[in-house]
Amino acid sequence: AGYNSTTPVVVTLAAQDNAGGSGVASLTYSLDAGQPATVAGTSASVPVAGDGGHKLTYSATDVAGNASVSQSLTIRIDTQAPGTPSLVVPTYINAASAGGTVSVSGTAEAGSTVTLAASDGAGHTMAPATATAQSNGSWTVTNLNLSGLADGTVTFTATAQDAAGNVSPAATATS
Repeated sequence: AGYNSTTPVVVTLAAQDNAGGSGVASLTYSLDAGQPATVAGTSASVPVAGDGGHKLTYSATDVAGNASVSQSLTIRIDTQAPGTPSLVVPTYINAASAGGTVSVSGTAEAGSTVTLAASDGAGHTMAPATATAQSNGSWTVTNLNLSGLADGTVTFTATAQDAAGNVSPAATATS
């Protein structure tokens, strides 16, 4: 999804000259508009650390002194799991609602994917359902079919996963 969940991320730059050219002499790069660094040769490894978006700008220069057009790459790093989502479940579930009219909602990190599961005390579970948290963090799963669960207490569990793949602690609630 365009995110890295570990830090540092090592970006490898590599250049080659056109056929018949004088050969690559060096690579020049700058991270987050910092001081440019020049490395002799055709490749360089650039470590990028810290959560957030980073911009790596780079170019190559050949032996004759010709510089390539500068290019850039955005590196996004997110090592932090989302917070535990909130979970709002119905107070009661009856036979009429268990067949497909149950809704569960809550809040989670905006843009995260919320996975919702439900189970009963007899070891039965429903297939997990997912929802995407809106820009304000709200999410809803509607029309849940809980008819395969036994009568009694139903336990709902929700986790949120961000674009980098980090998963939140689980939230639980019972009906």
